[in-house]
Amino acid sequence: MSKKVPSISEAEWEVMNVLWEKPPQTANEVYFSLEGRTDWKLKTVRSLLD
Repeated sequence: MSKKVPSISEAEWEVMNVLWEKPPQTANEVYFSLEGRTDWKLKTVRSLLD
């Protein structure tokens, strides 16, 4: 039986790439890392992390 690998959105990939660069990070740290790359609000980053 093979496991099905879940797929994630492009936005989730953005967040994961930031986390992989320097783990662990808070939601605020991820938000500030993405600040120049996206126009997301802190609430959006928190939702993606949830």
